[in-house]
Amino acid sequence: MTEIRLRNADRSRQRGEQLLAARGISLPAIGLSPGAAYGTAKRWLPERFAESAAVVAAQTGAEIWSSVRKPNANFAPSCREVRGHNLAGATTLREFIDMTAACQVFLSNDSGAMHIAAALGIPSVTIFGPPMKPPQDPPGRMPACCGSLWNARPA
Repeated sequence: MTEIRLRNADRSRQRGEQLLAARGISLPAIGLSPGAAYGTAKRWLPERFAESAAVVAAQTGAEIWSSVRKPNANFAPSCREVRGHNLAGATTLREFIDMTAACQVFLSNDSGAMHIAAALGIPSVTIFGPPMKPPQDPPGRMPACCGSLWNARPA
């Protein structure tokens, strides 16, 4: 499969840095996208996203921002617990792409956001749920694949 890259990623990164700064988010930044359009089975628990982001942020000094297509009431408290910035419903697609381009790492479910981060060349950690065998990982070079978390959600 051919690797897909978004054009003008450097320009997007520069715009993303400005957008993050305007929202009070300093670099380095970790992007989170805890949503997934096709059912809850593809979504890792919000508190696990927050916990994972908190560990990485503590180790790196990075700030966390999160965005999903629709505001996620379940994720907002978890995001606040790790001093994150919940931008759910507060960005356009262009802003989301630009802010993702400014991230040092991106954590997401198996979703469109994962594909955007991959097309920008952003190092990503993606949680794959049980509905797809094999998962729909982005084409191109992947540094590591740890496999699917078949028990990511309680039954």
